[in-house]
Amino acid sequence: EICSYRVGCCRHCWGEGNQYQWREDEYLTALDEATGKGKTWVQLDWTARSGAEGYTVYKNGARQTSVVYSQYRVNGLKANTSYTFGVATLDGSRRSPQAKITVRTAK
Repeated sequence: EICSYRVGCCRHCWGEGNQYQWREDEYLTALDEATGKGKTWVQLDWTARSGAEGYTVYKNGARQTSVVYSQYRVNGLKANTSYTFGVATLDGSRRSPQAKITVRTAK
């Protein structure tokens, strides 16, 4: 879980009362990135499984894609909508049961 979002050595980290502050659009973008979800996307991250050849990502039970890394950004979603995502590990001809999570995109 991401607990903070920082941009090093720039106007965004100078804090309140200083010359530069977050513009509203910058703040909302950073907040989306820190929480791992936006209005039309979510970032899925999971613990890599030893020996895995890849992972299959599902959205609402339908296969979306296969990836080799333990993360995937799902784009093209609707704002303020719930989705259930699943990830199955690919190991040769075997496929693990899906690990599932339900998330709601930002308003």
